Amino acid sequence: MLQEELKKALREGRRTPPAGFEERSNIQVLRLTAEVKPGRRYPARVVILCAVLLVFGIATTLAATVDVVNARLHAYWPEAAEFLMPVHATCDSEGIRMEVISAVVKDNKVNVVYSMQDLEEDRLNEHTYNFSALGATDLDHSRKNITVVSSRETILGYDPAEKKMICASETEYDQPISGSYEFPFIVTELGIEKVEGTDLHPLLEQYGKDVKTTTLPDNARSYNDPEAGTSIAPESFRILDYTQDLGIPLHEYVELSGIGWIDGALHVQIHYPDHYMVKFGRDSEGFPVSAWIQMTLDDGFSPWYTHKDDLPGGTYIWLWDENGDDFPDWEEYVFPCTPAEAEQAVLKAQVRITGATTIVEGNWFVKIPLHMIQFEEKQ
Repeated sequence: MLQEELKKALREGRRTPPAGFEERSNIQVLRLTAEVKPGRRYPARVVILCAVLLVFGIATTLAATVDVVNARLHAYWPEAAEFLMPVHATCDSEGIRMEVISAVVKDNKVNVVYSMQDLEEDRLNEHTYNFSALGATDLDHSRKNITVVSSRETILGYDPAEKKMICASETEYDQPISGSYEFPFIVTELGIEKVEGTDLHPLLEQYGKDVKTTTLPDNARSYNDPEAGTSIAPESFRILDYTQDLGIPLHEYVELSGIGWIDGALHVQIHYPDHYMVKFGRDSEGFPVSAWIQMTLDDGFSPWYTHKDDLPGGTYIWLWDENGDDFPDWEEYVFPCTPAEAEQAVLKAQVRITGATTIVEGNWFVKIPLHMIQFEEKQ
């Protein structure tokens, strides 16, 4: 079952989703930010796709303001956002309140907007992922077995002052949903990750004005199509010269190797100098950390998404192996933006500590009367 595979992948510290995940979940990859939920580094041949963003949640320090949440909502669901209907059903479990804010059932898709708020402690953060059982359960409707085709979970924003995150869930079934029954919506657990951030603005100011460049290595793989190699990048495409490694530690096991401007785009390069592995349980091992670059503007979007047509093939992350073991040693992020946008943006290197995730298991469950959220075409 997809949800169980995702849970297992996270607990094993994987950076990538389970094999075949992209095809089975049929996710439209929006890549709003570069804040992937990484775990262990995986071989370059394995799909390292931004669907992780959508299912594991988008990490952002941006407060969940109405404008940002609304903007992201319309970016994710342009076909459904206008049709959401108020629900306001709540459930408390483990000192955390879930509120289903709005939802809509349109044809064979169910879209739900909901929040999770810590009422007792301060356990949630911008690096919290959640699992909704809605997308992993089949419905017995009108004596027909309705099967899940795809599902995705997204964090629209996080408000540290209220200790609340606003989330979105979309589930597609193999046939239209209709009837008069109560629709179940369940969140089974929350995972709070340990992430250390480094502000990159001072480093950009110090090193970013005059950089040396080179071409992509022959074995480079793109973030959105690892099997395509460098075929979607023109020969003139330049990256930071990784032989001039800055060697600035972001953590014991990962470093910032370069940062600067190339042809009107901001490039940020990170390097894993060692392949040190640690054990997680008796039969599992992985890299102790993984890193990614966060860049988010005030509107909640990354400039690479806003100007993605300025990137070759829409690719904003390249990765390549150095020693032939098929694990990427280098990653380069490319943000098509202006210096003014970069100055105003959140620009951080984030390092996730593998195996340090705290799991909060609960039973957040509400039933939504289907007639409240059923979309009907007006005659």
